[in-house]
Amino acid sequence: MHGVALNAAHGQLLRLNVPPSNSDSQELFSRYFTSLRLAFGLVCIGGGLLMTCHWMGYIPDTNRMMDEARSKRCDSLAITTAGMIRAGDWANLEATLWTLSHRDDELLSIGLRTEKGALRIDTGKHRDLWQNAAKESGYVTVHVPITLNKRRWGQLEFCFVSDRVGGFMGWLDQPIIKILLFFLIVGSFIYSLFIGRALGIFESVQVVPDRVRQALNTLAEGLLVLDEREKIILANEAFAAKVGISADELRGRSVTSLSWVKDHGIAAGDYPWRQPKDAGGATSERLIRYRINDHEQCIFSINSAPIESSDRGHRGTLVTLRDVTLLEHNRTELEAMLAVLKENRDEISRKNRELEILATQDSLTGCFNRRAFFERFDIAFRFSKQYNIPLACVMVDNDHFKSVNDNYGHHIGDEVLRKVGALLRKLHSDAQVVCRFGGEEFCIMLPGYNVADAAAAAERIRVGITQIRLNDPAELRLSASIGVSDLTFDANEPQALINQADACLYVAKRSGRNRVVCYDPSMADIDTEASAPREDVHGAAKKQDILSPSSPPVRSLLSALAFRDADTAEHSRRVANHCVRTGHGFLNDNELNLIEVAGLLHDIGKIGVPDHILLKPGALTDAEWKLMGLHDQISVEIVANLIESEELLSIIRFHHCKFGDSDKNDEGPVGQSIPVAARILTIADSYDAMVSDRVYRKGRTHEEAVAELRRCAGRQFDPEWVERFVASFESASSSPEKQGSESNPAVHAVHFSKQIERLVDAVDAHDPKFVKNLTQRVRKIALGYQLDDVAVAALKLESSVDDENQQWEAILEQSETLIDVCRAAQDRMIRFE
Repeated sequence: MHGVALNAAHGQLLRLNVPPSNSDSQELFSRYFTSLRLAFGLVCIGGGLLMTCHWMGYIPDTNRMMDEARSKRCDSLAITTAGMIRAGDWANLEATLWTLSHRDDELLSIGLRTEKGALRIDTGKHRDLWQNAAKESGYVTVHVPITLNKRRWGQLEFCFVSDRVGGFMGWLDQPIIKILLFFLIVGSFIYSLFIGRALGIFESVQVVPDRVRQALNTLAEGLLVLDEREKIILANEAFAAKVGISADELRGRSVTSLSWVKDHGIAAGDYPWRQPKDAGGATSERLIRYRINDHEQCIFSINSAPIESSDRGHRGTLVTLRDVTLLEHNRTELEAMLAVLKENRDEISRKNRELEILATQDSLTGCFNRRAFFERFDIAFRFSKQYNIPLACVMVDNDHFKSVNDNYGHHIGDEVLRKVGALLRKLHSDAQVVCRFGGEEFCIMLPGYNVADAAAAAERIRVGITQIRLNDPAELRLSASIGVSDLTFDANEPQALINQADACLYVAKRSGRNRVVCYDPSMADIDTEASAPREDVHGAAKKQDILSPSSPPVRSLLSALAFRDADTAEHSRRVANHCVRTGHGFLNDNELNLIEVAGLLHDIGKIGVPDHILLKPGALTDAEWKLMGLHDQISVEIVANLIESEELLSIIRFHHCKFGDSDKNDEGPVGQSIPVAARILTIADSYDAMVSDRVYRKGRTHEEAVAELRRCAGRQFDPEWVERFVASFESASSSPEKQGSESNPAVHAVHFSKQIERLVDAVDAHDPKFVKNLTQRVRKIALGYQLDDVAVAALKLESSVDDENQQWEAILEQSETLIDVCRAAQDRMIRFE
């Protein structure tokens, strides 16, 4: 609107008479000369149109008309002459020709000549005139043939005097030329008077007509018209009212004499209205403060444009002033809030890093914990096997550690572990993962190391541990037994490689400790249970008989899914509960465990779905559904890499197969060939999807979902299991209690804080739909973790976003409150951990 007002006012003022300068006579002459040029141009255009009309025959040619009339008269006389010759009336013929010749002043002579050239009648000197006419330009001759009895008899000859002047004067004598000259001379004068009148050259000078003044006074923005000396010619009512000075008092004052505050880079000579004069261009959105009184200031956003004369000379400046005091105040507050928001986001990111450390590292030594270690070990093991790259494993055990605890206390034992952990992390880079494996044992993964390289690295570790000294007790000396192995000994999984290094560790201890032992195939039969019994955490879940929701890989995957998308994790838990409830009485305990794990992990592939699709607040497009559909394949691949159970993979792989529609199963099983657990899982999955609320739709009721299941029974679902599924609700006295594995509170905190981090980004991007969606997620998570204060703050923010009349600044303030509460909740989680 600011630019529109400036353009409109500028267009009005360009048509005004700018007040006279010191060179009024020169300016007046220049303008008058301009009007003459315009008039001459208009006359030339008119003349061109006249000539065009003449050439096209729209204007009669008098000379041609005279020639045509003379020709007709001669033809008529020739016809009369032929009749008299035929009658032999020569006397009357000659008398007639003599009479006509003497009566017509233009007709000099008439002659009747036979075909043989004899002149039968001569009205007077015709012979001489006819001969001279061919040589002199003052005569016009006409001859008309006479025919008797269809034979040429002779011709009747006429000699006229020519009234046309030759040369330049003859050209000027043409009627069309006379008309053009008259039009050019008289028209130029008349047009110049008219144009001069239209331009106001001859009018009394009036700076701003009343009609323009009234139009400018209707503008809500302030407006000033300045002359070339920066004197105010016009100030509209909006500006006069804002500064508290009447428009009449402002008129004639220098604009720089007003109470401008010289800040924001406004120094003498740098006022925004001077740039159009100095640089010849317009300025826009320059801010300048104005002191209204001792206690009040306002801020104007100034646009200015030059007012130019017809010869492009500078005649003044048009200035519009928009009061942006409130906007600047809001902008300052908004910047302050955004700064706080950024600070909170940085703080949340910092705490996220702290929580990730708590979730992946051992709090005592700073080394990776076993869960994080195995995640990295699995990846490195598969990569090394696939590309035939060396990979070594080193097991480190502190010698006589129990004696340290017994003799010096557990606090000294903890200090020993801290020192050893610090040494191991110092000796190995991030790629060489160091893990506190349990108690006083450490495990190190060395990508790119063969057994010889790993043995050299282990020796450096052994020597480093012997050099560790404590201030108290100063006499304490440490040593370690170390086992080393690599992939050359045919370990088929990470746990097997660890077991090989563990066997070496046992040999090192049995051989006197404080040494490094490398693996040899002969150690395969060594029983290490007596020296270092430990649980095969990584491999346990790969045995079907102990596969359960509490297995470490299942717990890790569920934590990762909850971290990625809490709604999907909750959906998976509800589906698992539906599956277990439906299978009771029909499946044995192992099968119930298996179907519960399948329910928990059937959507684990959504970890690989991009955020803009997984967290989209509205309905998905066809292309997005296509990408979302890939999560089933991703689920199978993730589970296959971590859990060795073909039955579990079959359930997850085939749970989308249609019971009675083989055309849509992509060569998958049909009907009773589909695993029973997969048939139950697809019913439970579809039911929970139907009854769950979405941002873009309300969930169906239980009765509506059951009706839909029964409608699709036989085609999509197994009818027998649909009825058992429905019956499981009727037989249950209460809703099934949600079963879940306990997980690291730090993992919960990371998941929670990630949602907050996304919320901060959405607020920063001014995306109300995404803010609402993420606020709902935060509230759900808070309710699940019993964080009532967070849930209340999230509900208030959600209400603010729903209010269409709510200002964005208020939403920012509510967001800041929610983030502060969330930070406090994070602190509680970290302290709990």
